[in-house]
Amino acid sequence: MLTILKTVILAFAWLVLPILVGCLFGLLPHREYRKRRSAYLIGSLTIWALFYGLARIALDGKWTLTKLTRVFCILLIVLTILSTGVIIYRWNIRALIRIKSRANLFITVIAALLVIAVASGFAANRTDEHTVEQVMTMYMTDSLYEYDAMTGKSRDAMMDYEKETLDAQQAAPVAAYYAVYVRTSNLHPAKFVRTLLPVFLLPFYMAVYAAWAEYLFEHDTKKKWCFQIVVWLLYAVSLIADWSVAFGLYQNCWNGETLFFLGELPLTVLLVLGEKKQLREIEAFGQPYVILYYVVSAAAGQLLYEKGFFFVTFVWGAALAAALIKRWRDGGSLSTVKK
Repeated sequence: MLTILKTVILAFAWLVLPILVGCLFGLLPHREYRKRRSAYLIGSLTIWALFYGLARIALDGKWTLTKLTRVFCILLIVLTILSTGVIIYRWNIRALIRIKSRANLFITVIAALLVIAVASGFAANRTDEHTVEQVMTMYMTDSLYEYDAMTGKSRDAMMDYEKETLDAQQAAPVAAYYAVYVRTSNLHPAKFVRTLLPVFLLPFYMAVYAAWAEYLFEHDTKKKWCFQIVVWLLYAVSLIADWSVAFGLYQNCWNGETLFFLGELPLTVLLVLGEKKQLREIEAFGQPYVILYYVVSAAAGQLLYEKGFFFVTFVWGAALAAALIKRWRDGGSLSTVKK
């Protein structure tokens, strides 16, 4: 019974809380993406970004895993109270959880069953990456990147090149993010990573690809479904191997590189493009919600991948440069901002 309760709490933190946090963007003027799926995606990025900022403070301050977990749990509680209060005050909470039709309910059930089925494939898949070992080491030693997960050496006993490897892991502390949830629930790290994480993370991938299908084929339901089926078939084919030749990264959905390149980066490109099927105008980049999109996507990217901040900034910078060139070619003033 206690294990079931812990799983429910974890499911709330991974699947429900992002929707609530995403609804906070509704307080910003002229915001985009008002659907629940969009709120879930943006809310997930926001939570990841907040954890990355907190993790940097923890690593610089030499916190223990327990202290980081305690502070992060307080942050999640505050976000839950704040977002729930805003939803109750500004919107009808029934509108957030309503099911528009039986067909939508049926699709939701089928999607949930598919997530569980695919997640079982990840749990059984062999792996050569060491996320489980990293999480286990931090959990058992109550530390943050102070021990090598494979050799057990402490930082003080390491050679310089070994310390560089540990520093590279600190640059993208996604394993610490998982370790916080393991410390919160006291579940076995291997069970959490290999069994629960696929269930919690696959909806993020599905939502990203569904958002792209909506963007590309807004009014063509058949094309949207075909697009998503093809994407998942390509993903499933490469799942039989640990290392994808096409992407050059591990296919386990919890791996930071995989989550960044196949999930967070495509979502970032979608945020850069906006809801309209055209490049954002230069004025849009000064809007508060667009600036916030960049901040959360850049910080979340850095959490997942050591060069994530660079890639995300490059994408946003390229879009801004393209908007400037477009304004210049149209003969407009680069300093003119519409009110």
